[in-house]
Amino acid sequence: MHMQRRYYAYTGRDYTKAETYYNRAIKLLDEKDNLQSSQADIYHVKGMCIREELFKNLEGLPEDRDLLSTIDKEPLKELYYRAESAFETTYHIALSTDSKTLEYAYTAWLTLIVRTLTNNRIKLLNDLEIEEEIEKD
Repeated sequence: MHMQRRYYAYTGRDYTKAETYYNRAIKLLDEKDNLQSSQADIYHVKGMCIREELFKNLEGLPEDRDLLSTIDKEPLKELYYRAESAFETTYHIALSTDSKTLEYAYTAWLTLIVRTLTNNRIKLLNDLEIEEEIEKD
């Protein structure tokens, strides 16, 4: 199992607890110099925790189409964009290091996009948003 997914599992899949821990780690690393590979790893952990919370919420959606039409997509979209932002930050930090985090960031980011777009219960992103995702570097 992937380290970041284990981290999230260790918190009991408690997103609030995970968020507190990764934000504390980011704050501590921001106070240090020359720890870019560690910063990339922590932002990757952050993205993975947010992504897993999104996937957990998507899996918990009702299957009934009438009930789905009442779901507010905005909190789910917010999770999507927060995870994406964390992976993008990971990518930019990891570019200047020789760690494997760059490779992990790409894989995690791609998984976020693919699983969100192929979710058959709810269309989280509209066509324009999908197009924007596909055109990103």
